[in-house]
Amino acid sequence: MSAAQLRWLAGEGLVRTFARPSGYGVSFCAVCGSPAPDPNTSRTRYGIPAGLIEGGNTLRVTDHIFVDSKAPWESIADDAPQFDMFPPA
Repeated sequence: MSAAQLRWLAGEGLVRTFARPSGYGVSFCAVCGSPAPDPNTSRTRYGIPAGLIEGGNTLRVTDHIFVDSKAPWESIADDAPQFDMFPPA
């Protein structure tokens, strides 16, 4: 999701990020530890854990990423686009 599309309803000030020296990190709530929207390093896009989205029962798969490293037994059974890396912006 682009940063411009994200609208916080509550708790933005409680988000903490743990970042490894590699640059990979994870964002979480400082109070309860729940996953939180995770910005990329330039803060232009956010990864949103699906369980955080109100009305999440209407979510649908739009694409599959990192398919070149999926487990051999994993089967992708829909026609959503597949990418070996992140999809083009």
